[in-house]
Amino acid sequence: MFSSDIELEPWVITEEGLCPFTSWNLWRLDFSSLLLRTCFRYEGASLLDPLKHAQSSAPAWLWFRLHANARSKRTFLVEWLRDIKLKPALTAYLVRGKRLITSSTFAEYFKKVTTYPNGIKRQLPEEAISGDYCSLATNGCPSTSIEIDALPPLSKPDSFESAPPLLIEFFLRKGIQPKQTIFEQLWNEIIDYPVIPFALEERRAKLAKAYRALDSYIKAHEDNKRNQKKLSESVAAE
Repeated sequence: MFSSDIELEPWVITEEGLCPFTSWNLWRLDFSSLLLRTCFRYEGASLLDPLKHAQSSAPAWLWFRLHANARSKRTFLVEWLRDIKLKPALTAYLVRGKRLITSSTFAEYFKKVTTYPNGIKRQLPEEAISGDYCSLATNGCPSTSIEIDALPPLSKPDSFESAPPLLIEFFLRKGIQPKQTIFEQLWNEIIDYPVIPFALEERRAKLAKAYRALDSYIKAHEDNKRNQKKLSESVAAE
């Protein structure tokens, strides 16, 4: 899922594995908070991933890649922060709170410039400043699952107006079970579990129904991999 400025990985990542970003699968996942993590697509600079250095108990998260321009940040904050309730995949959840964690420099910039709609700013008064970071949250937002004090110092704090760290926390409450799309009906009939586990043994146990239904396809795929490997070895030996 992507636009010219934003690319979204089509999976919700959990500790157990990957869950398709669809309303019925997410409803079965039954999580209480969702973390949106971002990095920037631009040459000559490393991508900031603060959560490699900090603990978070968020049970699920989404990955976004943004261009380091004003339009991408505005689109991301409008579509995925202000208008999150309009996302079809999350219609089965009620949003109880929102939090934006970013650099203190970008937080000041965000509040002052007209690039970002006032509707977002009114939703997110400043909550706290900790070192190079600032959190902005809706009134009554539950406590954060991120240890902000453990986030690493920003190497060039003054430069983060253009490519700031952007972490969004949503706190959710499960609502009414959504209707299934055709994709979700097929997923339920064949896979019958909302998550594809990372661990192979767990994957084979929890997706046993899928392994049986897709046995011929799995064997064909494995045969193709072996043939490709033999071909590569043969070419390398010539």
